Amino acid sequence: MPILEPMDRNTELSEFLRSRRARLGPGDAGVHVSNDSPRRVPGLRREELAQLAGVSTDYYTRLEQGRHLNVSEAVLDAVARALQLNDTERAYLFELTRPRPRRTVRRRPPRAQRVRPGVHALLRTTHIVVDENYVLRIPEGISLDIAAPLLCAGITLYSPLAHWNAGPGKNVAIIGLGGLGHMGVKIAHAMGAEVTVLSQTLRKKDDGLRLGADHFYATGDEATFTELAGTFDLIVNTTSANLPLDGYLSLLKRDGTLVHVGAPENLSAFNQFSLIGARKTMAGSKIGGIRQTQEMLDFCAEHGLGAEIELIDGEQINEAYDRVVSSDVRYRFVIDIASFKA
Repeated sequence: MPILEPMDRNTELSEFLRSRRARLGPGDAGVHVSNDSPRRVPGLRREELAQLAGVSTDYYTRLEQGRHLNVSEAVLDAVARALQLNDTERAYLFELTRPRPRRTVRRRPPRAQRVRPGVHALLRTTHIVVDENYVLRIPEGISLDIAAPLLCAGITLYSPLAHWNAGPGKNVAIIGLGGLGHMGVKIAHAMGAEVTVLSQTLRKKDDGLRLGADHFYATGDEATFTELAGTFDLIVNTTSANLPLDGYLSLLKRDGTLVHVGAPENLSAFNQFSLIGARKTMAGSKIGGIRQTQEMLDFCAEHGLGAEIELIDGEQINEAYDRVVSSDVRYRFVIDIASFKA
């Protein structure tokens, strides 16, 4: 196989991925498509391929544009499966993304940088004075590393679940099992609801059931939308992908609500009759105020809940960022501030 120059590799990778995506239709990949959503491309959309591969749309877009060649084998395997590549094509994909050896360049050692006295003082600080209206109390039983993501993912999911009364007798679905979704499963289960995870594939099924889900369905299987039609009182969408909204609205019961806590890059469209027929609602939710955030922390402490985390030090931040972009984390990174030296 010929050695490709950097520019040639970028162009070739882009053309290769585009052509393989274009030949794969939604039906071939098991992607549910709304009849009311016009398609401007013959094959899969980028966001659909990204969902199948379990990576973010932004990450796959950069990969397809040849702007991201340092890709893990796990991600390449996932992309190859999503594109249904044969063995020869898979090997070629790996060749196109293989890092080229770099020439060793002698560099002068960096100058030692002085840390400002104020920064020194901050790193050594053990107490501060703040306005009590902006303080949260971490309950006993929740360690600081576990509590940190609760102030983001925890409240983002607790707020809509509490507002729309998730609890005993309610059927709740969580779309996506990631940094947000895994907390939605835990909290909804602790509230007493019957919880279902809706994910593109069954790849995370074992995790979902372990975290408290009663059911786990693959939305890449069209039968899912037929089987679950009219099932849920509440659906919380934690993804940032453009979903076939009419299909998901069909899963709601009369007076059911679809709540979005993630926002896609592009505009989404749906048929208003998907709401009108059974008095359904589509809404959005962000985080919560100080009072509700404290309520969430107390709830999590009472039920022994916490985020699933991977604790890292400062030297691992760049690696962690790449893994976040490629959806290679289950389910939150937490940086140990003690690893920063004054």
